[in-house]
Amino acid sequence: MVIKEYLMFRELEFKGKTKKFAVVPRKNQDDIIATILWSGGWRQYVLEIDERTHWSSGCLKQIYDFIDKLKGETR
Repeated sequence: MVIKEYLMFRELEFKGKTKKFAVVPRKNQDDIIATILWSGGWRQYVLEIDERTHWSSGCLKQIYDFIDKLKGETR
């Protein structure tokens, strides 16, 4: 599990070659607000969000930094 200022990234069980992560707010860790997963079509990790969420620039930066780190691991 990776913990940031606003969000936590929790690895999910996934039967595949790549990893899959739940994105949860630090204040309500039972609520999955997005998922980060590998997109074969895009050949990179992508963010799949719950349409009922709102994202600040700080949260988006944390998502960007986490995906950027994953990108470095897949090379």
